[in-house]
Amino acid sequence: KRTIGELVATAKGDERTEIRHALLGADVNVVDGQAPAQFGGENMKDVAGYDTKRLFIGGQGAFGALTNLIFKITVKDEPPQA
Repeated sequence: KRTIGELVATAKGDERTEIRHALLGADVNVVDGQAPAQFGGENMKDVAGYDTKRLFIGGQGAFGALTNLIFKITVKDEPPQA
């Protein structure tokens, strides 16, 4: 089993697409080690420009270590079971 951080770092295909839509923000320790960085935020609206946090989805830690992730929570309606 993978942790959430491992899931994000190793996501491919449909899994990566789902995470891209759900991930609102990420705190990372970038590889240069100078200072932690924060991408995105806790709200749905993102500022215009590059969506840098998406580099870390499936990046396998090449750009830095994920330390904190913020996800959008959705509820899916399931049909009632008989």
